[in-house]
Amino acid sequence: AGPDGIPSSLHAEYYSSRASSGFMFTECAAVSAEGNNLQGAACLYTDGQEEGWKKVVRAVHDKGGRILL
Repeated sequence: AGPDGIPSSLHAEYYSSRASSGFMFTECAAVSAEGNNLQGAACLYTDGQEEGWKKVVRAVHDKGGRILL
């Protein structure tokens, strides 16, 4: 992810290409700015980050996979 912590289309591509495994866990994601100590990590504490993860989840579900952040 970029400096804004929003998951990119590369995240969606990466995880959806592994959807055939059936179920997967994502990388860690900070849930607050104070807890984000890994620059470039995909986060989940802003609306934009939530929308980014929704795209990832949708891409995985579209290929029949299940995903947990």
